[in-house]
Amino acid sequence: MQSSLPPPSNRPALALFDFDGTLTHNDNFSAFLYFATPSWRLLLGLPVLLPLKWLWRSGVLSSAITRRIVTAIAYSGRRQTTLEGLGRRYIAERTPQIFRPELLARLQQHQQRGDTVVLVSASLDCYLAPLCRQLGIELLCSELHYLGGIASGIYQNGDCANHYKAKRIQQRFDLSQFDSIYAYGDSDEDRPMLALASYRVLNGKAL
Repeated sequence: MQSSLPPPSNRPALALFDFDGTLTHNDNFSAFLYFATPSWRLLLGLPVLLPLKWLWRSGVLSSAITRRIVTAIAYSGRRQTTLEGLGRRYIAERTPQIFRPELLARLQQHQQRGDTVVLVSASLDCYLAPLCRQLGIELLCSELHYLGGIASGIYQNGDCANHYKAKRIQQRFDLSQFDSIYAYGDSDEDRPMLALASYRVLNGKAL
């Protein structure tokens, strides 16, 4: 990845950033799960969580399916106000040490150029929304679904990964309006998003 961006043109650019493993050092989906889930709930979920983890690591279950099952176990039946409060606390306590300095610097370069900067992630809105407000950027992510202020254990608009990442971006933005599109990711789940871009970075290396 080049240390600096070219000068901006007359038309705006779009900069798309994955979160876990790209902007950050670690997997915040899992870190928030342990931060926000009471011990008794984790213990009750162990008969499912332990074989689930083995099936995921062995490649039998995809990350997307695993996330959906874990979300149902950890968050169903919990109050929206509780989860959003925990999300704000998680970000307040973990920022800025969770970030990769070079990727955060690149995000800030895009902001200084006046580019439209978007976080596109399979991680959850309860902690990404306050983070994006803090950074002053837009957000597309997996969103918890609530009924009467109580989490149902499913997603509002699907798991924001793989081809659905690209679909969410295309639904939000008219890509033809941008002079150039930059995309930053770290895994195969980001490749459909990277395919939309003219400048692609995977694991810190330009493609």
